Amino acid sequence: MYKAGLTGFAVGLLCAGLAGCQILPKSSKMSGMAQQPRLSAAMVEALESPPPKGLVGLHCSGGIGGCEFAKLNNIVVIHEVTRQPTEEAIHASVVRFEDNSLSSPQGARYFITMRPGHNEVKVRFYPVTPDRAENFALIHDFRADRTYRLNMFRQRNTDASASLLSAATPDPLCVDLLENDKVLRRFCRPFDPATGLGEFLEQRIAAK
Repeated sequence: MYKAGLTGFAVGLLCAGLAGCQILPKSSKMSGMAQQPRLSAAMVEALESPPPKGLVGLHCSGGIGGCEFAKLNNIVVIHEVTRQPTEEAIHASVVRFEDNSLSSPQGARYFITMRPGHNEVKVRFYPVTPDRAENFALIHDFRADRTYRLNMFRQRNTDASASLLSAATPDPLCVDLLENDKVLRRFCRPFDPATGLGEFLEQRIAAK
């Protein structure tokens, strides 16, 4: 699942920084453009190598502009300006190419690996445009021999009796944490008419 066959590429577009520790994201807008650096052959080889056994894989998906891992605990994973893996993350062996990284959206070309246990992960999602980031942070007890994914989506309002005001309000932005393709946790941020923003709050997952 983790094997990739790329020989190197570069990505451009700036993105905004993260704020907060727990589930406390804010929107941010990028400005300007950055020169796209090229990954060295040694970096590409490290990104293509399969992760060691016993680690946990975490992927992300969703949004028009994809997503990217900003931090894993104290390690900066994807640089907020170049949108490239940092040397620190590569040397720590926490970042890898996705299998479909060559054809996937620009922000979904990498996944991270970590030791089982409690880890803090910060992700930048681009749900509307590739230049506007929604920042999301999560602390979770990741288990060995599991594959995880953070997926962002809009929670559509299916209530036919909703008022015109409710119908005109943007649908809540949600992030699911999936474990082996099963929704484990869900966080949603309802629209706040006063500020246009809100906090991601954990929702109860209905038992199936």
